[in-house]
Amino acid sequence: MRYTWLLFSIFVLVSCGQDQEVEVVDIGELQPEAQYIEKEEELEEQEASQDSLTRTLIHVFGLEGLNMLEQPSHTLFPDRIRHEQRLEKHFELNGLTFSFFAWEYADSVLSSTALYNWLDCFGDDCKEVSWSSTENISRVESIRILKGQNHLVYLTSQERTDFKVLDTWLNVLFPEEEWRTEILQPKGRAVIWQ
Repeated sequence: MRYTWLLFSIFVLVSCGQDQEVEVVDIGELQPEAQYIEKEEELEEQEASQDSLTRTLIHVFGLEGLNMLEQPSHTLFPDRIRHEQRLEKHFELNGLTFSFFAWEYADSVLSSTALYNWLDCFGDDCKEVSWSSTENISRVESIRILKGQNHLVYLTSQERTDFKVLDTWLNVLFPEEEWRTEILQPKGRAVIWQ
């Protein structure tokens, strides 16, 4: 009994003798936080990139015959895959109306994944597009999809066009990119795979 009392006394003295600070941790600090981009920052980044797109369009084509169009932003399937940068521009050039979308990915695996998954669920009706199929992807617009090492580009037009008028602009925007895959469908015609 004496030893028990002695041990208890030593324990109380030791525990009371040391001044330990107790830190209260908020549960919010322990939970992982979602990484959301603030809407204002996202809009500023988009405006800066849009301005550079406009500048390159004017630089390549000049002001004559070029008209910038204000369109609501579209969300497309490649937006689901983690990307470094996204560009979108709607414009009219010499009477042809174009919509331009481009995604930059960290590597070729992500750009390939984005393209293949997109072809598995293409368009508003989530239609599967078979590789090398000549079946129409869209009956209402001309389409051109380019896939490079790290970039995926999507061009559409309500008019029948082969988009060759935009090749110079694409070369200015993506000077180092080698387009490995091209999917072209003029409005109302069969798809051409290159």
